[in-house]
Amino acid sequence: MLQDVETGSLWSQVTGECIAGKMEGSVLTLYPSMMTTFAAFGVDYPDGRLLTKPQPGPDRSPYEWYAADTTALSMFGRVDNFQRLRGKDVVYGVRMDGRQTAVAKDLIASKHLVILDQFTTPVVVTGDSTGSSVAAFLLPVGRQRISELEVVGDTLILGSGDESWNARTGKSQSVRGGDLAPVPITSVYWFAWVSFFPETELVK
Repeated sequence: MLQDVETGSLWSQVTGECIAGKMEGSVLTLYPSMMTTFAAFGVDYPDGRLLTKPQPGPDRSPYEWYAADTTALSMFGRVDNFQRLRGKDVVYGVRMDGRQTAVAKDLIASKHLVILDQFTTPVVVTGDSTGSSVAAFLLPVGRQRISELEVVGDTLILGSGDESWNARTGKSQSVRGGDLAPVPITSVYWFAWVSFFPETELVK
């Protein structure tokens, strides 16, 4: 749950909907982002700015114990009786065309590439060579060429290399074609995602 300072309204972290307060009924706009490390961010955006926690204060998150405990699903002792994945498994959720799809983190870490072709425009979810950076992009290539895509190192390559992009940023690295359009993606525990979207598709 999130609370905004201006109105005191409460917002869902998963759906972006306001569930209580002055803004109830409103929905936040989703913006594309990528999950990455500071080292990778520095390589891709050497002029990027870093937001840090104001000091003084604890340097560590008060929720570290929660992330480390695979049995703790919520603050209220919820039981892990979820199907398809364990409740605390991390997934990357994509919402488009009125559909929801979750991609298992373990799959991205091992394959570095998942193509979601159930949407009107296919979406590619990429992971870099370290397995710690994940992003999603619209795929502007014909469906018949989807099988020609692969991630090599930190580069998304089409076919024999006539088109290529940075796997983290979607920036074109070839003369042909342009940058890939980023897609909003949500890093979330499986139990939370499937609780909000019980009919979600799952790629694992």
